Amino acid sequence: MTELGNGARVMRHSEFREWAQANLGDSRQVYARDPRRPDDAPLVYMPDGAASQFYDDAKAGHLICPVPGCPSTELSTRGPKARRHHFFHVNAPPEAGHNRAYDRLVVERLLRDWAIGQRLSAGVLPNARLGGVPVTLLVHLTTRRHLALCYVDQRLGADDWLERHNTLTSYGVVDSWIFAPRPMFLAPPEPQPGPAEPEEGVVLDRAVFRRMRGNSTWPLIINAERQEVMNLVKPGGTPARRLGLPAPYSRDRVLHAVVSPLSRCRLTEYGIATPAIGAGLLAFGRR
Repeated sequence: MTELGNGARVMRHSEFREWAQANLGDSRQVYARDPRRPDDAPLVYMPDGAASQFYDDAKAGHLICPVPGCPSTELSTRGPKARRHHFFHVNAPPEAGHNRAYDRLVVERLLRDWAIGQRLSAGVLPNARLGGVPVTLLVHLTTRRHLALCYVDQRLGADDWLERHNTLTSYGVVDSWIFAPRPMFLAPPEPQPGPAEPEEGVVLDRAVFRRMRGNSTWPLIINAERQEVMNLVKPGGTPARRLGLPAPYSRDRVLHAVVSPLSRCRLTEYGIATPAIGAGLLAFGRR
């Protein structure tokens, strides 16, 4: 792992695979809901290694599955040595689609709670639609502008993205796009024979990301389990040089993957500024 300052880092290849696999076929849950609190209260988050701290509350029914309509809300905790500590369903396994509903819910709540606490936030509207475009969170800013945070966990082609981008822009709304860490968006290139070790933090480029860059839009990948976001940075560009990222060995079209804690990020008029990609770069080309 290479530290870049202010919490940003480039991961070793092995850690990158673990980071990317967090939402790829693993049904573990690290968020629960406290039924004694209002339905829209922040979810309860289990840090890694903390299973024993949540066991009694889960057994007493004070921590339940947060997914609305879940047929088996009772949870308990697991603290295996070889895997991350997490909650699990006590009774029958959840129905098909439960995991995706869980992922969407926790991302929305994580981003909502983060955005509400930001200096520029004047209010947050979840699950909005503008011109038919789904918006996970529509953030009203103190500057009287609006920012659309759009979470994507299904296939999104470059042309489809551009149509949505243009629609939101026509409403005078700045759009910020946050992708799930799924193979269609986040995958490492094939190992190359050149370096002795696999490259740190390099992922395959995608047509949708190239289209976004051409429209001065910076994509983010989110890992709600770790409460982190990942910038995708083009090799050789100004941000890559400023961060001291070396040119990749890969013969494929690739991007640098730079991870930052969500807690170190800031809400701006032009999207989510991270330690790697600041407010100035977000604003460049959008003004």
